Amino acid sequence: FFQDRSLAVEWCEESVLKAVRLETLDRNMDEQACVPEDMEGDVYSLVEHCLCHMELFEDILDTLSSHMEQISLKQGDVLIRQGEAEPHIYFLESGCLEAVLEGEAKGEVRLRKIMAGSMVGEMSYYSDCEAALSIRALTPCLAWRLPDSTLRTLEETDPAKAIKVHRFAARIISCRLLDANRIRESLY
Repeated sequence: FFQDRSLAVEWCEESVLKAVRLETLDRNMDEQACVPEDMEGDVYSLVEHCLCHMELFEDILDTLSSHMEQISLKQGDVLIRQGEAEPHIYFLESGCLEAVLEGEAKGEVRLRKIMAGSMVGEMSYYSDCEAALSIRALTPCLAWRLPDSTLRTLEETDPAKAIKVHRFAARIISCRLLDANRIRESLY
Protein backbone atom coordinates (compact mmCIF):
# COMPACT_ATOMS: atom_id res chain seq x y z
CA PHE A 1 0.00 0.00 0.00
CA PHE A 2 2.16 2.90 1.31
CA GLN A 3 5.93 3.18 1.72
CA ASP A 4 5.62 4.47 5.27
CA ARG A 5 3.15 5.79 7.86
CA SER A 6 3.69 9.39 6.83
CA LEU A 7 2.40 8.70 3.32
CA ALA A 8 -0.55 6.70 4.68
CA VAL A 9 -1.49 9.48 7.11
CA GLU A 10 -1.13 12.08 4.35
CA TRP A 11 -3.51 10.07 2.12
CA CYS A 12 -6.06 9.91 4.96
CA GLU A 13 -5.75 13.64 5.66
CA GLU A 14 -6.17 14.53 2.00
CA SER A 15 -9.21 12.29 1.73
CA VAL A 16 -10.84 13.96 4.72
CA LEU A 17 -10.06 17.46 3.43
CA LYS A 18 -11.56 16.66 0.04
CA ALA A 19 -14.64 15.23 1.72
CA VAL A 20 -15.31 18.54 3.48
CA ARG A 21 -14.34 20.64 0.45
CA LEU A 22 -11.26 22.32 1.91
CA GLU A 23 -9.00 21.81 -1.10
CA THR A 24 -7.95 25.48 -1.14
CA LEU A 25 -6.93 25.37 2.51
CA ASP A 26 -5.04 22.15 1.83
CA ARG A 27 -3.01 23.76 -1.00
CA ASN A 28 -2.11 26.81 1.10
CA MET A 29 -1.73 25.13 4.48
CA ASP A 30 1.74 24.49 5.78
CA GLU A 31 2.71 22.60 8.88
CA GLN A 32 4.90 25.58 9.72
CA ALA A 33 1.87 27.83 10.04
CA CYS A 34 1.69 26.69 13.69
CA VAL A 35 -1.95 26.47 14.67
CA PRO A 36 -2.55 27.83 18.17
CA GLU A 37 -4.49 25.43 20.42
CA ASP A 38 -7.47 27.80 20.67
CA MET A 39 -7.92 27.56 16.87
CA GLU A 40 -8.05 23.78 16.66
CA GLY A 41 -11.38 22.78 15.21
CA ASP A 42 -12.23 26.35 14.19
CA VAL A 43 -11.89 26.36 10.40
CA TYR A 44 -12.46 30.11 10.01
CA SER A 45 -9.75 31.01 12.51
CA LEU A 46 -7.44 28.46 10.92
CA VAL A 47 -7.91 29.98 7.46
CA GLU A 48 -7.28 33.49 8.84
CA HIS A 49 -4.11 32.26 10.59
CA CYS A 50 -2.80 30.65 7.37
CA LEU A 51 -3.49 33.80 5.36
CA CYS A 52 -1.56 35.88 7.92
CA HIS A 53 1.39 33.47 7.62
CA MET A 54 1.28 33.78 3.81
CA GLU A 55 1.19 37.60 4.02
CA LEU A 56 4.39 37.56 6.08
CA PHE A 57 6.00 35.16 3.60
CA GLU A 58 5.00 37.28 0.60
CA ASP A 59 6.34 40.39 2.35
CA ILE A 60 9.71 38.66 2.77
CA LEU A 61 9.81 37.74 -0.93
CA ASP A 62 8.81 41.25 -2.01
CA THR A 63 11.38 42.85 0.27
CA LEU A 64 14.31 40.53 -0.41
CA SER A 65 13.89 39.06 -3.89
CA SER A 66 16.58 41.37 -5.29
CA HIS A 67 19.00 39.89 -2.73
CA MET A 68 18.15 36.24 -3.39
CA GLU A 69 18.84 33.69 -6.09
CA GLN A 70 15.86 32.03 -7.77
CA ILE A 71 16.06 28.24 -8.02
CA SER A 72 13.86 26.03 -10.21
CA LEU A 73 13.57 22.40 -9.15
CA LYS A 74 12.25 19.43 -11.06
CA GLN A 75 10.50 16.57 -9.30
CA GLY A 76 13.14 14.54 -7.47
CA ASP A 77 15.77 17.32 -7.33
CA VAL A 78 17.50 17.70 -3.97
CA LEU A 79 17.50 21.22 -2.54
CA ILE A 80 19.33 20.35 0.69
CA ARG A 81 21.34 17.15 1.23
CA GLN A 82 21.50 15.58 4.69
CA GLY A 83 24.97 15.83 6.23
CA GLU A 84 26.17 18.74 4.11
CA ALA A 85 26.93 22.19 5.48
CA GLU A 86 24.10 24.46 4.33
CA PRO A 87 24.76 28.16 5.01
CA HIS A 88 21.59 29.26 3.22
CA ILE A 89 17.94 29.84 3.99
CA TYR A 90 15.42 28.90 1.32
CA PHE A 91 11.90 30.22 0.74
CA LEU A 92 9.53 27.99 -1.25
CA GLU A 93 7.36 30.13 -3.50
CA SER A 94 5.57 27.33 -5.36
CA GLY A 95 5.48 23.57 -5.49
CA CYS A 96 5.87 20.93 -2.84
CA LEU A 97 8.95 19.56 -1.09
CA GLU A 98 9.49 16.67 1.29
CA ALA A 99 11.79 16.40 4.30
CA VAL A 100 13.52 13.02 4.32
CA LEU A 101 15.68 11.44 7.02
CA GLU A 102 18.20 9.06 5.52
CA GLY A 103 19.45 6.26 7.75
CA GLU A 104 21.41 3.09 7.21
CA ALA A 105 19.11 0.89 9.31
CA LYS A 106 15.71 1.91 7.93
CA GLY A 107 16.64 3.63 4.68
CA GLU A 108 14.65 6.77 3.92
CA VAL A 109 11.84 8.02 6.13
CA ARG A 110 9.72 10.93 4.97
CA LEU A 111 9.06 13.21 7.92
CA ARG A 112 6.88 15.87 6.41
CA LYS A 113 5.54 17.49 3.30
CA ILE A 114 6.49 21.13 2.78
CA MET A 115 4.13 23.43 0.92
CA ALA A 116 4.55 26.82 -0.76
CA GLY A 117 5.01 29.63 1.75
CA SER A 118 7.58 27.67 3.74
CA MET A 119 11.10 28.39 4.84
CA VAL A 120 13.68 25.57 4.91
CA GLY A 121 17.33 25.37 5.87
CA GLU A 122 16.96 27.74 8.80
CA MET A 123 17.68 25.10 11.44
CA SER A 124 21.16 24.28 10.11
CA TYR A 125 21.71 27.95 9.30
CA TYR A 126 21.03 29.19 12.82
CA SER A 127 22.65 26.22 14.58
CA ASP A 128 25.70 26.41 12.29
CA CYS A 129 25.75 22.66 11.70
CA GLU A 130 25.20 20.16 8.91
CA ALA A 131 21.74 19.62 7.48
CA ALA A 132 19.90 17.04 9.61
CA LEU A 133 17.52 16.13 6.76
CA SER A 134 17.43 16.07 2.99
CA ILE A 135 14.88 18.32 1.31
CA ARG A 136 13.68 17.03 -2.05
CA ALA A 137 11.15 18.28 -4.62
CA LEU A 138 7.92 16.27 -4.83
CA THR A 139 6.69 18.48 -7.67
CA PRO A 140 8.29 21.15 -9.84
CA CYS A 141 9.18 23.99 -7.44
CA LEU A 142 10.28 27.58 -7.44
CA ALA A 143 12.44 28.51 -4.45
CA TRP A 144 14.58 31.45 -3.43
CA ARG A 145 18.01 31.06 -1.78
CA LEU A 146 19.20 33.66 0.71
CA PRO A 147 22.93 32.99 1.23
CA ASP A 148 24.54 33.55 4.60
CA SER A 149 26.86 36.20 3.14
CA THR A 150 23.89 38.20 1.82
CA LEU A 151 22.05 38.06 5.13
CA ARG A 152 25.16 39.15 7.02
CA THR A 153 25.64 42.06 4.61
CA LEU A 154 21.99 43.07 5.08
CA GLU A 155 22.47 43.02 8.86
CA GLU A 156 25.05 45.76 8.41
CA THR A 157 23.65 47.73 5.47
CA ASP A 158 19.89 47.33 5.87
CA PRO A 159 19.05 45.99 9.34
CA ALA A 160 15.28 46.38 8.80
CA LYS A 161 15.34 43.79 5.99
CA ALA A 162 17.51 41.41 8.02
CA ILE A 163 15.17 41.75 10.99
CA LYS A 164 12.22 40.65 8.82
CA VAL A 165 14.04 37.42 7.96
CA HIS A 166 15.10 36.75 11.54
CA ARG A 167 11.59 37.43 12.90
CA PHE A 168 10.00 35.17 10.29
CA ALA A 169 12.54 32.44 11.09
CA ALA A 170 11.96 32.84 14.84
CA ARG A 171 8.23 32.48 14.27
CA ILE A 172 8.68 29.34 12.18
CA ILE A 173 11.14 27.75 14.62
CA SER A 174 8.96 28.55 17.64
CA CYS A 175 5.90 27.12 15.88
CA ARG A 176 7.77 23.91 15.12
CA LEU A 177 8.82 23.68 18.76
CA LEU A 178 5.24 24.21 19.94
CA ASP A 179 4.02 21.53 17.56
CA ALA A 180 6.73 19.12 18.71
CA ASN A 181 5.82 19.80 22.35
CA ARG A 182 2.14 19.08 21.62
CA ILE A 183 3.08 15.79 19.98
CA ARG A 184 5.33 14.88 22.91
CA GLU A 185 2.61 15.74 25.42
CA SER A 186 0.06 13.65 23.54
CA LEU A 187 2.35 10.61 23.85
CA TYR A 188 2.52 10.76 27.65
